[in-house]
Amino acid sequence: MNLTGNWNYPTSIRFGVGRIAELADVCRSQGIERPLLVTDSGLARAPITTAALDALRAAGLGVALFCDLKPNPVEANLAGGLEAWRAGKHDGVIAFGGGSGLDMGKLIAFMSGQTRPVWDFEDIGDYWTRADDSRIAPVIAVPTTAGTGSEVGRAAVIIDERTHTKRIIFHPKMMPRVVISDPALTVGMPAKVTAGTGMDALSHCLEAYCAPGFHPLADGIAVEGMRLVANALVKAVHTPSDLEGARTNARGGGHGRHGIPERPGRDACALASGGCAVRHPSRHDQRHLHALCPAIQSPGHRGAHHPPGGVPAPALTGVRQLPCLRPEVAQGHRRAPYPG
Repeated sequence: MNLTGNWNYPTSIRFGVGRIAELADVCRSQGIERPLLVTDSGLARAPITTAALDALRAAGLGVALFCDLKPNPVEANLAGGLEAWRAGKHDGVIAFGGGSGLDMGKLIAFMSGQTRPVWDFEDIGDYWTRADDSRIAPVIAVPTTAGTGSEVGRAAVIIDERTHTKRIIFHPKMMPRVVISDPALTVGMPAKVTAGTGMDALSHCLEAYCAPGFHPLADGIAVEGMRLVANALVKAVHTPSDLEGARTNARGGGHGRHGIPERPGRDACALASGGCAVRHPSRHDQRHLHALCPAIQSPGHRGAHHPPGGVPAPALTGVRQLPCLRPEVAQGHRRAPYPG
């Protein structure tokens, strides 16, 4: 096989229960003194968010909160975030939450130093080279679900309301510098949220395993991610206070994003741009299954804001089917060999 490729696993990840206590130190290690914490409006009122804000202020950081986000962020949300960034004279972003908070935090940090419209940096060809990468602000990512894996991705999704489609904005330096993955932040979520985001994590691992691209470590990471989710998600759903289930499920979530093979010069985690096996519904439809039963989702859906005519299955049904994955995952059942 004549194999040529470019690979990257650069994200620094601090994983473990209680590691959210390191957030202020991590900010300072990246030169951030005035962070803008970006999250969604629902999570903004949660104890985990208020505790993080209080700890940052107690450490002497000039933190502010931005939470004016739709479940699927739009350009107006980005404009509001950039206004908050400039008004607070911030020097870094803490992207906090699920996919919407993580993606919008990354977009605000990316666009804070750009002069062109955000659509000029869509993941098409070499559009990313249009950006002034010396003016991309640092991002610290704090995921509070095990679903999207955006904390280790180099792209972000934003809705174009003119066409009602998801568009992917990409730049290699959009990737967060440090991730704090604290499983305790996911404890106590509603069962439907745990199920939906866990199935999202599983689907990313499945996509990574089935994608035609090649990365020398991707298969192992993808299979291990599926094993972790399959073994932990049922317990995490039915016993929300169980830290061991949350810990294992959180590890599986990051595996899914890391495992998707990269296309040279591009972000393979741009899920709507091709190369993945399972179609994604809108982020606010994550309560529905899109991993084990993709055939019942609209086969024509590719990045649309609302799947036209799709009939998604409940994620809780998928959770009940997880045990059927265990033999295949445990054996590392192999698809056809890579061409080459």
